[in-house]
Amino acid sequence: MIKPNKFLDLDSCIINISGEITKILLQRNSIKYNDLYEILKNIYDEGFEYKLLPAIDFLFLLGVLKYSPSTDSLELIRWN
Repeated sequence: MIKPNKFLDLDSCIINISGEITKILLQRNSIKYNDLYEILKNIYDEGFEYKLLPAIDFLFLLGVLKYSPSTDSLELIRWN
């Protein structure tokens, strides 16, 4: 559960990581999980990998992402 408290690190929280994923996907439309992991590893400190899957789940639940099993990649859903 995403539950903020006064000790929450805003620079590496799930919502911030979700925003970074969205920025990356706006530039690329789709990306493989391993490539996304490598890009985010260069941006965030240690420990972000524990928040990566919840951030992807969060975007999926919002209807921003979809998973394409044929290409094994995450794709941005564009609304018109």
